[in-house]
Amino acid sequence: MRYGLLAAMVLVGCGGVDEAEAPPAVPARAPLTGSADGGGDAADRACQVVLREVGRVPDGRGGYLLSPAGRWLWRGTVDLADAATGAPAVLFRTRLADGWYSVDAAPVEGGPAGFTRYAFEIAEHTPSPGSTSTTGLSRFTIDLLPYVAEADGGRLFDHNRRPGDFDTYTLAAGENFALADDPAACPAVAAGEGPATTLRFGADWSVDASGPVVEGGTLTVEYALERIEGCRNTHNGHPGWDTRAFARFLPGGQIVDASVRAFEAPYGVPTTTAYAVPATFDVPAGAEAVELWFARISYATGTPCEAYDSAFGQNYRFAVGPRPAWVGQPVVKTSRAGGHACDGGGLITEGVGYGTWARVRAVMSNLCVQAWAPGVTDAASVDVGARLQATLRYRWQGEQAWRAAGMGLLDRAGNDARFVYDLRSLDPFRMYRCPDVPVTTGPNGYDTARMDFYFEVNGVAHRRADGTDFVATFDDYPNNDWRENNCGE
Repeated sequence: MRYGLLAAMVLVGCGGVDEAEAPPAVPARAPLTGSADGGGDAADRACQVVLREVGRVPDGRGGYLLSPAGRWLWRGTVDLADAATGAPAVLFRTRLADGWYSVDAAPVEGGPAGFTRYAFEIAEHTPSPGSTSTTGLSRFTIDLLPYVAEADGGRLFDHNRRPGDFDTYTLAAGENFALADDPAACPAVAAGEGPATTLRFGADWSVDASGPVVEGGTLTVEYALERIEGCRNTHNGHPGWDTRAFARFLPGGQIVDASVRAFEAPYGVPTTTAYAVPATFDVPAGAEAVELWFARISYATGTPCEAYDSAFGQNYRFAVGPRPAWVGQPVVKTSRAGGHACDGGGLITEGVGYGTWARVRAVMSNLCVQAWAPGVTDAASVDVGARLQATLRYRWQGEQAWRAAGMGLLDRAGNDARFVYDLRSLDPFRMYRCPDVPVTTGPNGYDTARMDFYFEVNGVAHRRADGTDFVATFDDYPNNDWRENNCGE
């Protein structure tokens, strides 16, 4: 428990909640997330409201601060995403009172980038020193849930560190009635450049994209000069032509252009030998699409020469997606019973295992991930599939380059978009197939293939809490007769 911040809240002048000014607890209805009649309550797993820390505050004399009524008090902090509206409050209940109560939170300094920090205090329906036996104190608990009230009367409850619909934060004696900050939970919104995307226009008239074009990121265009013929005039033996890439971002209409050709120039003297160079453009905020076209222009002989590559005048058009504010909730669901593709799966914290049981008995083995993009995933009228692209990035043991597999848009989960990928399609030991990836044999004779992976939505990556990649291990029984007879050494 980091008490530095909580202790600072004791001082009125430091932005804390003064004992005399702390708002009172008022009776409130129980949280209804996950129930058949949710009453407008919903679970936030997209980092809109998140509990950071809570606990009793040491008084510097071996005890803890008390409320004016002589009861132990608890203080904590809640962060509200800058994109969210309203002010947070905290719902709580204790074993010393019936029902649920709510206390408001007040803004304080110290929120990470992308969040505003709030402080709250629970000073009612709590024990008093000396009035509660050791046994009674060991049984005492506080259940609490931060939330933000929505305009329609519903409440959006924090389920970012407790993902289950019926989960609460429970403070108990075993953890000293405290919850410490988790730096991996809803971290600060990263500053700096957004995702970089490359569009390649090949000499064979192919067009390839390294990923989705994302607002706030960069767009690099690689253009094969062979796509446009002619208009390569010279003047006094020197080149007098250019090939330029034009980009128009919509709906704003911003037009930018840059050259995509250069000339070999030994000792600084240009020759007529040309080669392609990339052009990079910043993608403006608010862009929803980009149109590209290319022009070859030459005025060297006095007679203008122009030629275009513009998809027969229609221009090459690409959707521009938003940069998600949050990507997370990775789940694996391996089931022989079927049902929903993701619901009921297990949260992935380090990795997943895929063995012979899943290979033979399971009807689904899905990887799932969610993303929240304000104004997109939480807007029913928006075509999410046209604005967001989810990718499973993976590589097998010993490989340096990452491979990519597109994930399918499954549905909405609250305010998030949810994506799914069938893990079975990557299984190197699937029936009647010789593995084409590195395989090791353990002491028990099992064959194993290891795969590192992470999720990416519109260029925003989601990895393990410590920043490392997730791991998938594929196992098979020893002595597979078909492989021994058909796959060789």
